[in-house]
Amino acid sequence: MDALARRIGISGRGLLTLAVVIGVLVAVSVPRLQSFAREENERDARQAAALLATRLPAARGAALPPLAELSRDLLPQLADAEFLAGGRALRRHGYVFAVRRLARPPAPREAVPAGSVLAVHAWPWRHGPSGTHSFLALDDGRLFRHSDPAGRWSGLSPPIDPWSWQGWRELR
Repeated sequence: MDALARRIGISGRGLLTLAVVIGVLVAVSVPRLQSFAREENERDARQAAALLATRLPAARGAALPPLAELSRDLLPQLADAEFLAGGRALRRHGYVFAVRRLARPPAPREAVPAGSVLAVHAWPWRHGPSGTHSFLALDDGRLFRHSDPAGRWSGLSPPIDPWSWQGWRELR
């Protein structure tokens, strides 16, 4: 260490201090950078779900359309999207997207539409590292968020049935 310190013109103690400062900077910066990445993934998931949901009204009454078919003309805007499950799901920027048909909950709520609705459901590929919130973009243009603290929506096939609106909040 003394040879290296002499070569770069710094004392051994100074070199040790520099190493400690760099270590602290890395320890503080890495979690913050991971947080920025999660926030960016979530922002992108909200926007992509809302964009995909603009194609849902044309599919009302029909069988659930595969996302590969629904998003064909959106692919330039959804660069680097990967289709999974035979085109029924799409993975992009740490989130998975799928079309869902959702029923109205038993108790009427102002924010929930009557009857059955189509929605694009977006959830983290890996809860935590790629995101923590799940999103629903309805065919009428509304967007909902669920904090999903238990991380139940993660991976390719999240539990979705029986559907519950509990915990979902409309975004303005």
